[in-house]
Amino acid sequence: MLNRLELANDFAKKIKSDDIKLIMLYGSVARGEDNSESDIDILIVSDNADDLRYKVNDLVVDVSLDCGEIISPHLMTEKHFNKTKDLRFLSNVLKEGVILG
Repeated sequence: MLNRLELANDFAKKIKSDDIKLIMLYGSVARGEDNSESDIDILIVSDNADDLRYKVNDLVVDVSLDCGEIISPHLMTEKHFNKTKDLRFLSNVLKEGVILG
């Protein structure tokens, strides 16, 4: 069975496309502080975030059914990311996050 970091990498590989600018793992898994109750937090930046949402949600369900882990994706456009990257949430994600793609 894959650990959460391996699952995050596998998830990133499956959703990777030319539209995606950044895939970043953040939160307790990225910090190495996860426990049995932790989810897998992933930031996805794409110019096509609305269309990508369906593909991401389908894959989240597949991962949950296959291995019982919960992936919590946070999708945003590159424009929104650039406008808000200095705010607390994104600055913490960028500081502690692990780039997956």
